[in-house]
Amino acid sequence: DKGVHYAISHAIENAIEHNDQETPTVVVTVTEDQSGDHRGIRIADNGPPIPDEEIAVLDETVQTSSTFHGSGVGLWVMQWCVRSLGGTLTFDENDPRGNIVSISLPKPDSFEE
Repeated sequence: DKGVHYAISHAIENAIEHNDQETPTVVVTVTEDQSGDHRGIRIADNGPPIPDEEIAVLDETVQTSSTFHGSGVGLWVMQWCVRSLGGTLTFDENDPRGNIVSISLPKPDSFEE
């Protein structure tokens, strides 16, 4: 699906573009949950933290305004793409530094092992 491609590409591009390290590092890992029902894509970097306000505006319970909003629509589009396929998008801190963007998607019915 083009939405999955967009979400993954955007996460990788952001991890590189916003990285302030001399040698930016981005690691992409694909996993399967224990039940086999979902696939996960994990994009980990060593850059500065994603600003809280960029993530907070993705929360449907947070009201945006002219003074409280994200700087772009990239994360919103990522979230929309992932949710439209029944998945989830989460953001965590990487240890010792950086971010982890995780995308979990249900396994397609047509997928064969």
